[in-house]
Amino acid sequence: MEQLTDISLSAVVLGLGSIVGQLGLPKKLIPLCNLVIGIVLAFLMIQGDLAMKLLQGVILGLTASGLYSGTKNVTEHIKNKKR
Repeated sequence: MEQLTDISLSAVVLGLGSIVGQLGLPKKLIPLCNLVIGIVLAFLMIQGDLAMKLLQGVILGLTASGLYSGTKNVTEHIKNKKR
């Protein structure tokens, strides 16, 4: 998989996970949702054998979860400093 595709799919996973969160999924379950979305997208978008698709899907989901968590932590830190 090319690096640009990796980055693009990670952003898609992050966006879909955020949408699911806004629809009512508890925030603590968003990382698990990102993992599932990453695996599903990998199976749909990535060429390769089963193991490669699964590994890439897990990487996509964990990357999106890290982006979500990092952004959330920075946002909370900024909000707390303004108080």
